[in-house]
Order: sequence, then structure tokens, then C-alpha cells
Amino acid sequence: MYISNISIKNYRLMKDFQLDFSTDEDNFLVLVGRNNTAKTSLLDLLDDVLNNDMKQAGFDDISLDVRQKIVDALVPDSGMSDGDRIKLLNDAAISLEVKIDYSDDSGDISRLPILSLDGEDCVTIKIIKKFNFDKIPALRQELKNTKVEAVDFLSKFSRDYMTVECVATQGDNTREYQSGDFDQKFFGLQNLIKLYTISAKRGVANDIRKESSQDTLSKYAQSYVKEKVDGDVFKQLQQSIIETDNLLTQQYNGKNGGSGVFSTVIKDIKDFIQGRDAGNISVRSNIAMNSILGYGNSKVYYGEGNNRLPETRSGLGYMNMYAIIIKLRMIIDEIQQNNTSGMSAFEHIIYIEEPEAHTHPQMQYVFANNIKQFITDNTKDIRTTTFITTHSPHFVSQFKEIDDMVLMKRDSGSVKAVKVSQAYNGQFSEYESFIKQYLTVHRSELFFADKLILVEGDTERILIPYFMDLHDRDEKNQQKLLSQYVSVVDVGNYMYIFGDLIKLLGIKTLMITDMDYAKKSESGQLQACSSNEASDTTNPTLKRLLSTVQEPNKSTIDKIKDMQYDGLIFSVSENGYILSLNGNIRLTTQKEENDYCARTFEDSFAHLNKDWIMSQYNSEKFANSVKKKIDSSTDIDFNFGKAYIKSKAMFAIDIINANEKSEQNIKVPEYIMEGLKWIAKE
Repeated sequence: MYISNISIKNYRLMKDFQLDFSTDEDNFLVLVGRNNTAKTSLLDLLDDVLNNDMKQAGFDDISLDVRQKIVDALVPDSGMSDGDRIKLLNDAAISLEVKIDYSDDSGDISRLPILSLDGEDCVTIKIIKKFNFDKIPALRQELKNTKVEAVDFLSKFSRDYMTVECVATQGDNTREYQSGDFDQKFFGLQNLIKLYTISAKRGVANDIRKESSQDTLSKYAQSYVKEKVDGDVFKQLQQSIIETDNLLTQQYNGKNGGSGVFSTVIKDIKDFIQGRDAGNISVRSNIAMNSILGYGNSKVYYGEGNNRLPETRSGLGYMNMYAIIIKLRMIIDEIQQNNTSGMSAFEHIIYIEEPEAHTHPQMQYVFANNIKQFITDNTKDIRTTTFITTHSPHFVSQFKEIDDMVLMKRDSGSVKAVKVSQAYNGQFSEYESFIKQYLTVHRSELFFADKLILVEGDTERILIPYFMDLHDRDEKNQQKLLSQYVSVVDVGNYMYIFGDLIKLLGIKTLMITDMDYAKKSESGQLQACSSNEASDTTNPTLKRLLSTVQEPNKSTIDKIKDMQYDGLIFSVSENGYILSLNGNIRLTTQKEENDYCARTFEDSFAHLNKDWIMSQYNSEKFANSVKKKIDSSTDIDFNFGKAYIKSKAMFAIDIINANEKSEQNIKVPEYIMEGLKWIAKE
């Protein structure tokens, strides 16, 4: 018995939201995506339903475009019939639908509202928050009498006019919740599913002026004490406090290698954070006159002996990790205890928000590499689903199992949850192994970008961010690139294989690639040549994208030359790339400038900036990257890069360094600058 799917409607950005759960015993999902993609909203609604009888949801939580329809239906003299009004308010209701599969014969199905023994092996429980139709006349009268705007009134008082309903569905059979069903609300759903949260607001601080605050790591430690002690241990702790601080500290940390109250969680911390930065964390007694289990009488320290320091002297990153691990140990203990009871939950959901807070990349790597195994090892044979939300590409990069990742993305005014595995299950599925490795290890920042620029190699990877800066310096360009979330990624000239990923992300993408002119040699092999001699290209991305242009009698080169620059815009469909002026992908490559059409970036740049390079070479600015001196007799052609450049990366570095110190500015190739202007637009 397990949750197979949850559906959410009309809740904040989740106007029509679906999330599939895994059938595996250990369901582990990493939710990635930009800010404002409903990662926290998902937690808020789950918490409201499972822990708060859905009392918190109100008018302000209803999706924006639905809200105005509600106002139109409720305001006096709207002209809407009662039947239409009821239908609209029903359609605008907030709902959470949980689909429970019991086909595997695990769990006690008598606790589910089975409606038919001959029906499907799944049942759906739907919790709905909507306006109470019996109160609509009174609400409309209030809106007529009030002097404030309807939106403001509903924002404040909507809950007074709303009700919560619950419906169970199995196939064609339905049953509404009645008071007393299973002696619990929502058909017992609140007992069947348990939610445990480690929120992003963990309250750790290292401000020594706030040492007395309860919002410190010591608060977590004290909570752990409350959870662990029983009556006998409580008496022992009382006696220990009466005797000395040292005796109580021994109870916390263990003596002579023995086990203490905090031994398990301290071991957890050391397992996560190893090496010289492990911190030698300990918990020491700090006796106060208040209650034995009141906050303030237990303090967390790190270090040993006389070299120990209080928690407020530790870095926020370590305090954040300690807080997560202590809280996680408390959750696991509760899950294990719950599992031994006769009415245990069949699904335990652990929701961890932004574990990367205050931590450096290496600490994030360690945590990411340990967290899944840690939860799995401690919840064996217990159905547990873990959600981790993150904005950190460092954290995401450590998840080798890309199937664990779910992209939360905005789509047509709503948020969708999409398995990242779709990035390699489409047209380019033959590149699955490469895409998996590339996404998780190298370029996981793509999941957090608003726009994407794909480039070929080192030269462009180094220079494009600089060219973006030059674009922004130009006062004529009102839309600044460096103020946007743009990711620049080098992928070689096989960027077309990222089509499924671009489709998944749904973001505006600029592909900057080289023309790579070629002609056939006497042996029939393609070889580099000038544009005048070219009959083909060696660039696979140009070939793949331009193959969609239905002009069979033209070569790829002829197609590009004949097309307007603004016409090289594409989208990705189920059948691959298609030419579309409304697409989100733009292909840009060399074009004729100053009577010359380059083959690569290097000869394009050199042709436009020959005089500038000559002047800089004379001041030895390019001595490390150019093989030989460029003078007025130098012929800039398609072979320039091979004949003149020692290192493409160093050539790019020298361009930036020299231009910043030069009175004469470089000319950025037009195909690049036009592409940057395109992607800068909203």
C-alpha cells in the first residue's frame, strides 16, 4: 500500500499540479527549480491538510487567475445565476487529491475507505476547501455593505465563509466524508500519512549578542532531550543536575567510550562531516534555575577540553548541518516508534527544505552524498518518501541517480512537476548515459536558469560572459543580460543532442556555433575550406537543425546563406526540431561582415579586429597566445586559428585583458552580438 500520485488544484501557483510517487520502498525525490516554483507551497498544503485540518488555506492561497473569477461571482449585481455561481465556486476550490494503491497487498486495507471489493486496486481521497454555499448570500451582503475592496475583504475574512469537504473515489464509486468515519477526519488520512518537516527556517544563529535566544542550535539539542528521556532517565537527570554539571555532561556525551543521550546524533554528525572540520561536537550542561527541560540549561559546544567553544562561535554552515542532523535523528526515532504501533502510518513523508543554507560547496557535496543512504539505512522496511528542495547546483550535482530529480517549472501560468529523466527519453535517447553524467556532474545549474546560452568550447565559454558585459555597457541596450539568470554552457558542436533537455526546461536558448565550412577532398573526405569553396559543413548541429528546412535541393550551407538571420529560430516537438518563428531556440553562426564570411569564431574576430590585435601584439599583450606576429601583410582566412593561435583559452583571456586596458575597443562579431540582443529580450 503506497501513495502513487498526488494532485493539487487552484493552490497558489499549483493551478493543476501532478506529482507521481515511486513504487519503491524508499522513495527519494530532489525538487529542483528556480525561485517561485511552488516547492514551499507543496509543503505548506501537505502540512495544512495532514496536520491542521486544512484550516489555513484561504482566499490568498487560491490561484491568481481563479481569484478574480471568484470576485466576479460574489460581488453584488454580478448578473450571474445561482447555478453558474455554484459551478464557478466549485471549479475554483482548492483541492488536494491523494491516490493510494493497495495492489501489492501490503498494509491494513481495512483502514481505507474501500468502496468496492470488485473495483480497482486503488482509492483516491480528495480534500477540498471551498466557499460554503449556505453562507454565500450573507457573504454577498457583506460585500455590498463594506467600504473596502472585495479582494481586501476576502483576503481577511474568507475563511469564515469557507468549508472543508472530503470525498473518497474508487472507479465509478464515490463516498463523502461523514463525521465519525474511522473516528478520524478525511477517512483517516491524517493517521495513514505522517509528515515530518525540516524547514528552511531552522533558527540557527552565531550572533553572540543573541546567545540567550531560543532560536539556536541548543534549542534543537534540548528538544532531543525531551524526546528521548523517560521517567527513570528523567530522575537520573534531576539527580545529575543536583550533583554537578560534569555528571550531566557525561550523561549527554557518554563516559569512557560509553553511550550517552547524544551519542547517536553526534555519531550521525561525524559520519556526515568527516576530517579536520568534524568539529568534535559535544553537548554540555549549563544548569539554570528554570525547569530541567526548559530551554537554556543545555548548550552545544564544539572542540575538546579547555579548547571547547560555545555554538555561537561556530560557523553558520556547521550549525545548519548540526541542526538538520539532530532534527533528522528525532524524525527517524519517531518513524521507528510509529512503525511498531498497531495503527502505524503506511506512508512517512520527510520534507527537507534547502539543506545548503550557509554551507560551502564541499559541505554540500558531503551531505548530498550521505543523506539518501542515511535515511534508507535507518528506515528499512518502512515506507518512507523523502522530499529535498534545493536551489544549489552543487547539491544537485552529487545526485548520480538523475531519476531522483523532479523539475518544478512554470508552464502556462501554473507549476508543473516533471521528472528530469524526460531529458533523455525523447528524440535523443541514445545519448542517455552522456546526458545523465553531464547534468549531474557538470551543468546542474541549468535547472535554476531563466535563459540558456550554449557555446562550443573554451574560447566562447570565457568570452561570452565578457561580451554580455559589453552588451550591457551599451546604453542603447535597455535590457541588461547580467541582471538576468542566464547560464552559459560549453557543449561542443553537438549541442543539438540537448534538444530534449531544452524542451524539458522550456527556457529561451541561444546556440552559438561555428559555420565550419567544408568541401570534399579528392579522397572524398570533408576538409576545411573558405566560404567561397564550401559545399558542406562539418558542424553536426547545423546539419541537424537545418535538415528541418524543407528545401531538399539545397545544401545546409545554401540554406543558411539564403535564410534571413532572424529566421533561424526553432522549437522542439515530439518529432525533433522544427523551424518556428515563435520558438524558444535561436541558432546563430558566422555571417558575412566587411566582405568576409568566417569559418570559426577565431578568424571572425581576427578579421574584424586585425588592427587592434596588431597594436596589442606590439605591446606584447598576445605574446602568450599567438604563435607569430600579425602585421598588415597577414592574411586572415579560415586557417587562422590553426596557423596563429597557441591556446584558444589563453587567446580569449588575452582579448579580455587587452581590451580592458586599451583605448580602442574591440568589435564583437555581429552574429554573437545579435544573438545576445535576442536572448536579452523578455
